[in-house]
Amino acid sequence: MNNQQAVRPRASTPLSERLNSIGLENMPRASMQVNPAYQSGAVLIISLVMLLLLTLIGTTGMQTTSLEEKMVGNMRDQNNAFQIAETVLRAGEAIVQAATPTSLATLCGLCTNGYYDSSTDATACPQPPNWQTIDWTDPSQVATYNVNGTNYAYYIERLDVSVSSDGNLVAGTPVDGVATPSTNWYRITARGTGSMNNAVVLLQSTYTR
Repeated sequence: MNNQQAVRPRASTPLSERLNSIGLENMPRASMQVNPAYQSGAVLIISLVMLLLLTLIGTTGMQTTSLEEKMVGNMRDQNNAFQIAETVLRAGEAIVQAATPTSLATLCGLCTNGYYDSSTDATACPQPPNWQTIDWTDPSQVATYNVNGTNYAYYIERLDVSVSSDGNLVAGTPVDGVATPSTNWYRITARGTGSMNNAVVLLQSTYTR
Protein backbone atom coordinates (compact mmCIF):
# COMPACT_ATOMS: atom_id res chain seq x y z
CA MET A 1 0.00 0.00 0.00
CA ASN A 2 1.33 3.38 -0.97
CA ASN A 3 1.48 5.68 2.08
CA GLN A 4 2.31 8.80 0.03
CA GLN A 5 -0.55 11.19 -0.30
CA ALA A 6 -1.02 13.20 -3.44
CA VAL A 7 -0.33 16.91 -2.98
CA ARG A 8 -3.17 18.87 -4.28
CA PRO A 9 -2.28 22.27 -5.79
CA ARG A 10 -3.44 25.23 -3.82
CA ALA A 11 -5.72 27.68 -5.49
CA SER A 12 -3.98 30.89 -6.62
CA THR A 13 -5.06 33.85 -4.54
CA PRO A 14 -5.03 37.26 -6.22
CA LEU A 15 -2.37 39.66 -4.96
CA SER A 16 -4.97 42.24 -4.06
CA GLU A 17 -6.73 39.78 -1.76
CA ARG A 18 -3.47 38.80 -0.10
CA LEU A 19 -2.54 42.45 0.46
CA ASN A 20 -6.02 43.10 1.75
CA SER A 21 -5.70 40.27 4.19
CA ILE A 22 -2.68 41.86 5.80
CA GLY A 23 -4.04 45.42 5.59
CA LEU A 24 -1.74 46.80 2.80
CA GLU A 25 -4.25 47.25 0.02
CA ASN A 26 -5.45 50.67 1.12
CA MET A 27 -2.00 52.13 2.00
CA PRO A 28 -1.08 55.30 -0.03
CA ARG A 29 1.44 54.73 -2.79
CA ALA A 30 4.45 57.00 -3.33
CA SER A 31 3.91 59.43 -6.15
CA MET A 32 6.66 59.66 -8.85
CA GLN A 33 5.63 63.12 -9.98
CA VAL A 34 7.84 66.11 -9.06
CA ASN A 35 6.09 69.15 -7.79
CA PRO A 36 6.91 72.07 -10.16
CA ALA A 37 7.12 74.36 -7.15
CA TYR A 38 10.34 72.61 -6.10
CA GLN A 39 12.13 73.09 -9.50
CA SER A 40 14.71 75.90 -8.98
CA GLY A 41 16.27 75.91 -12.54
CA ALA A 42 19.88 75.54 -11.33
CA VAL A 43 20.94 73.66 -14.47
CA LEU A 44 19.64 76.45 -16.70
CA ILE A 45 21.45 79.13 -14.71
CA ILE A 46 24.73 77.21 -14.81
CA SER A 47 24.35 76.64 -18.55
CA LEU A 48 23.79 80.34 -19.17
CA VAL A 49 26.83 81.28 -17.06
CA MET A 50 29.01 78.79 -18.95
CA LEU A 51 27.70 80.14 -22.27
CA LEU A 52 28.54 83.69 -21.17
CA LEU A 53 32.08 82.67 -20.18
CA LEU A 54 32.65 80.93 -23.52
CA THR A 55 31.37 84.01 -25.36
CA LEU A 56 33.74 86.28 -23.42
CA ILE A 57 36.69 83.97 -24.09
CA GLY A 58 35.88 83.81 -27.81
CA THR A 59 35.44 87.59 -28.08
CA THR A 60 38.71 88.25 -26.25
CA GLY A 61 40.54 85.79 -28.49
CA MET A 62 39.20 87.48 -31.63
CA GLN A 63 40.19 90.93 -30.39
CA THR A 64 43.70 89.74 -29.51
CA THR A 65 44.15 88.10 -32.90
CA SER A 66 42.91 91.20 -34.71
CA LEU A 67 45.29 93.42 -32.71
CA GLU A 68 48.24 91.16 -33.44
CA GLU A 69 47.42 91.19 -37.15
CA LYS A 70 47.35 95.00 -37.14
CA MET A 71 50.68 95.13 -35.32
CA VAL A 72 52.28 92.77 -37.82
CA GLY A 73 50.84 94.78 -40.71
CA ASN A 74 52.19 98.04 -39.28
CA MET A 75 55.62 96.54 -38.77
CA ARG A 76 55.61 95.24 -42.34
CA ASP A 77 54.61 98.66 -43.71
CA GLN A 78 57.26 100.38 -41.61
CA ASN A 79 59.93 98.00 -42.84
CA ASN A 80 58.82 98.42 -46.46
CA ALA A 81 58.87 102.20 -46.10
CA PHE A 82 62.40 102.06 -44.70
CA GLN A 83 63.63 99.82 -47.50
CA ILE A 84 62.08 102.08 -50.13
CA ALA A 85 63.51 105.24 -48.55
CA GLU A 86 66.96 103.65 -48.46
CA THR A 87 66.67 102.63 -52.13
CA VAL A 88 65.65 106.15 -53.14
CA LEU A 89 68.44 107.62 -51.04
CA ARG A 90 71.00 105.41 -52.81
CA ALA A 91 69.56 106.57 -56.15
CA GLY A 92 70.12 110.20 -55.14
CA GLU A 93 73.67 109.43 -54.05
CA ALA A 94 74.29 107.72 -57.39
CA ILE A 95 73.23 110.91 -59.20
CA VAL A 96 75.66 112.96 -57.12
CA GLN A 97 78.40 110.42 -57.76
CA ALA A 98 77.81 110.18 -61.52
CA ALA A 99 77.48 113.88 -62.33
CA THR A 100 80.47 116.16 -62.59
CA PRO A 101 80.77 118.82 -59.87
CA THR A 102 80.23 121.57 -62.46
CA SER A 103 77.10 120.06 -63.97
CA LEU A 104 75.72 119.18 -60.54
CA ALA A 105 76.35 122.70 -59.28
CA THR A 106 74.56 124.07 -62.33
CA LEU A 107 71.67 121.67 -61.79
CA CYS A 108 71.35 122.63 -58.15
CA GLY A 109 71.59 126.27 -59.10
CA LEU A 110 68.30 125.94 -60.96
CA CYS A 111 66.56 125.43 -57.61
CA THR A 112 63.76 123.36 -59.13
CA ASN A 113 62.73 119.77 -59.74
CA GLY A 114 64.31 118.58 -56.53
CA TYR A 115 67.71 120.32 -56.83
CA TYR A 116 68.62 123.23 -54.55
CA ASP A 117 71.64 125.39 -53.86
CA SER A 118 72.02 126.78 -50.34
CA SER A 119 75.22 128.64 -51.20
CA THR A 120 73.59 131.16 -53.56
CA ASP A 121 71.77 134.35 -52.81
CA ALA A 122 68.27 133.73 -51.51
CA THR A 123 66.86 136.36 -53.88
CA ALA A 124 68.30 134.57 -56.91
CA CYS A 125 67.59 131.09 -55.67
CA PRO A 126 65.05 130.40 -52.92
CA GLN A 127 66.42 128.53 -49.96
CA PRO A 128 65.63 124.82 -50.09
CA PRO A 129 62.65 123.71 -48.06
CA ASN A 130 63.12 121.27 -45.25
CA TRP A 131 61.39 117.94 -44.95
CA GLN A 132 58.50 119.52 -43.03
CA THR A 133 57.63 122.27 -45.52
CA ILE A 134 58.37 120.66 -48.88
CA ASP A 135 55.47 119.34 -50.94
CA TRP A 136 56.48 115.75 -51.63
CA THR A 137 53.79 115.43 -54.32
CA ASP A 138 54.87 118.50 -56.32
CA PRO A 139 57.15 117.49 -59.24
CA SER A 140 58.55 121.03 -59.37
CA GLN A 141 59.90 120.66 -55.83
CA VAL A 142 61.13 117.07 -55.76
CA ALA A 143 62.75 114.52 -58.01
CA THR A 144 61.34 110.99 -58.22
CA TYR A 145 62.70 107.49 -58.46
CA ASN A 146 60.65 104.49 -59.52
CA VAL A 147 60.55 101.49 -57.19
CA ASN A 148 58.40 98.53 -58.24
CA GLY A 149 56.23 100.69 -60.48
CA THR A 150 55.70 103.52 -57.97
CA ASN A 151 57.50 106.88 -57.94
CA TYR A 152 59.02 108.01 -54.65
CA ALA A 153 60.36 111.49 -53.97
CA TYR A 154 63.76 112.86 -52.98
CA TYR A 155 65.67 116.13 -53.31
CA ILE A 156 69.32 117.17 -53.36
CA GLU A 157 70.85 120.30 -51.81
CA ARG A 158 74.27 121.77 -52.35
CA LEU A 159 75.29 123.03 -48.93
CA ASP A 160 77.04 126.25 -48.02
CA VAL A 161 79.93 124.67 -46.14
CA SER A 162 83.19 126.00 -44.83
CA VAL A 163 86.10 124.37 -43.06
CA SER A 164 87.32 125.76 -39.76
CA SER A 165 90.94 126.10 -38.80
CA ASP A 166 90.89 122.78 -36.97
CA GLY A 167 89.63 120.99 -40.07
CA ASN A 168 86.09 120.33 -38.86
CA LEU A 169 83.12 120.74 -41.15
CA VAL A 170 80.98 123.74 -40.27
CA ALA A 171 77.77 124.36 -42.19
CA GLY A 172 76.52 127.90 -42.75
CA THR A 173 79.43 129.68 -41.01
CA PRO A 174 82.13 131.95 -42.43
CA VAL A 175 85.60 130.69 -43.24
CA ASP A 176 87.93 130.78 -40.26
CA GLY A 177 91.36 131.51 -41.69
CA VAL A 178 91.14 128.72 -44.28
CA ALA A 179 90.25 129.16 -47.91
CA THR A 180 86.96 127.63 -48.95
CA PRO A 181 87.75 124.15 -50.25
CA SER A 182 86.88 123.12 -53.77
CA THR A 183 85.00 120.09 -52.47
CA ASN A 184 81.25 120.50 -52.63
CA TRP A 185 78.91 119.05 -50.04
CA TYR A 186 75.51 117.71 -50.96
CA ARG A 187 72.65 116.58 -48.77
CA ILE A 188 70.18 114.03 -50.11
CA THR A 189 66.77 113.61 -48.47
CA ALA A 190 64.60 110.64 -49.48
CA ARG A 191 61.05 109.70 -48.52
CA GLY A 192 59.54 106.22 -48.51
CA THR A 193 56.02 105.07 -47.65
CA GLY A 194 54.34 101.78 -46.89
CA SER A 195 51.59 100.08 -48.86
CA MET A 196 48.83 102.14 -47.21
CA ASN A 197 50.85 105.42 -47.07
CA ASN A 198 50.39 105.48 -43.30
CA ALA A 199 54.00 104.54 -42.60
CA VAL A 200 56.45 107.27 -43.68
CA VAL A 201 60.24 107.10 -43.40
CA LEU A 202 62.67 109.95 -44.18
CA LEU A 203 66.37 109.33 -44.62
CA GLN A 204 69.21 111.80 -45.17
CA SER A 205 72.83 111.49 -46.10
CA THR A 206 75.64 113.95 -46.83
CA TYR A 207 77.80 113.37 -49.86
CA THR A 208 81.01 115.11 -51.00
CA ARG A 209 82.35 115.65 -54.49
